[in-house]
Amino acid sequence: MQIAGLVLLGWISSCSSSRQAQHNAHQTSVNTALVYATLWHQRAAEYKALCLQAYQVARHQLDAYLDTANRYARYAVITDIDETLLSNARYEATMALQGKTFDPQSWNAWVMKAEADTIPGALDFFRYAASRGIQVFYISNRTADQLNATIQNLRRYGFPDADQVHVLLSPNGSEDKSDRRAAVEKDYRVILLLGDNLGDFSHVFDHQPMAVRDSLVYVRAGLFGTRWIVIPNDMYGEWQRAYVNYQHLSPARQDSVYQALLKGE
Repeated sequence: MQIAGLVLLGWISSCSSSRQAQHNAHQTSVNTALVYATLWHQRAAEYKALCLQAYQVARHQLDAYLDTANRYARYAVITDIDETLLSNARYEATMALQGKTFDPQSWNAWVMKAEADTIPGALDFFRYAASRGIQVFYISNRTADQLNATIQNLRRYGFPDADQVHVLLSPNGSEDKSDRRAAVEKDYRVILLLGDNLGDFSHVFDHQPMAVRDSLVYVRAGLFGTRWIVIPNDMYGEWQRAYVNYQHLSPARQDSVYQALLKGE
């Protein structure tokens, strides 16, 4: 009986250890940083408040500009799409819980579903802009083969000007939006630019070290909240690549870099 008891105790201990190992393996497979960032997007009232605030500022600036504008001129606003007016937090949540990060294949599959949600305040603002005779141009670095799905997603909610003329995607995979912005500015007076990444406003921010990006923000401080409207996004962006100086690092190495950047007491 004593021997049998010891065997049983050993078996129970082995099962418990196995379950703990499985639990630990599951825990380590989760992309924790992305979990927290995406949770904030999906659940935090503060995130919703910031988005609503940004779009209310945009509306105020639009009205102020049009009150003194030439009524015969052609006006437009230029906006990014992802995390500016469409939310991909469900895609990010799926990747986070699987311990993964962005990859082109899974991203393309998600885009083709045309199921991205709307950002708080976005639809009301762009519909209001259209009601005042403003053309809306969507300049995104989604790829050209995703055009039809992107238009379908925009039309799903009734975004104005959701067509092949106004939706300008990356023709060759380039992240530089300068030429597409210039094409709009050639025919329209652009009142506002909206985006979640500084490259949505000017190419000078692209692929720059952290210190340079910081300094450029201060140099152009007067444009934020007047002509440039920033929508919050802590799930991903060029800011993240700037942290690691645009290197391709393992998750463990990235974590080390992030921790080294933190300032304590």
